[in-house]
Amino acid sequence: MTVIVGILCEDGVMLGSDSSATLSVSDDLRTIEQPIKKTLVISDHILMAGTGQGGLSQRFEHVLMKVRTAKKFEQSDPFDISKTICAETIADFGATNCDRGQFGALVAFQSIKGCHLCEFALRDFQPEFKTPEQWFASMGSGQLITDPLLAMLRRVLFKDTRPKLREGLFAATWALQHAIELNPGGINAPIQLGVLRCVGQSRRMTAALLNDDELQEHKENVEGIEKHIAAYRDILSGASPPPPSPPSPPSSA
Repeated sequence: MTVIVGILCEDGVMLGSDSSATLSVSDDLRTIEQPIKKTLVISDHILMAGTGQGGLSQRFEHVLMKVRTAKKFEQSDPFDISKTICAETIADFGATNCDRGQFGALVAFQSIKGCHLCEFALRDFQPEFKTPEQWFASMGSGQLITDPLLAMLRRVLFKDTRPKLREGLFAATWALQHAIELNPGGINAPIQLGVLRCVGQSRRMTAALLNDDELQEHKENVEGIEKHIAAYRDILSGASPPPPSPPSPPSSA
């Protein structure tokens, strides 16, 4: 059980996830939940988050490290990179007769053409790049909760534009927190967020995970906008004048 989110922003890419791993005897008999790392920094130029069997996530991490070592991502075409990741992963999983549909992932990486968010589908692991028109993705058992909220934020807050990185982190925090609070089981805090962003004035990208203080800022923005929505009930009932505008997430990285 998991939920992962990725957003292709104007000035970078972000990935996020919950932190829960569910141990089980069988598909219908779970034993315990344990916190694990799900959003991972592979190198300065690569982030990943996966959904599915834990062992396959470990093997996918190994594939990314191997491909990254063999070929410089930042000097390669993004489609060549995605096809190599796909082929190497399918070959690795096939070596132990793993059926299709057991693992999917979101990967943020840098190529010669910039930074990218690529979804490797759970069904067949075929790659799909997110675009300026379709700039978010979520996967896992919590996708039914996160997709509608992200679509609403796109329609209401961002319209025909992509969010900046800090806005994307705010949107992902809200979606992940929403899934953690409402899911029927197996998705739990703490939220994990990672970013791939430009360093200074150069085109060079760097990948990093957010620390607790950085996460807290986005949680406070979520709390602020939820309070603003709650206050709108008084407007609907005619009990009070419109409240002040809610706090907006910072628009610059």
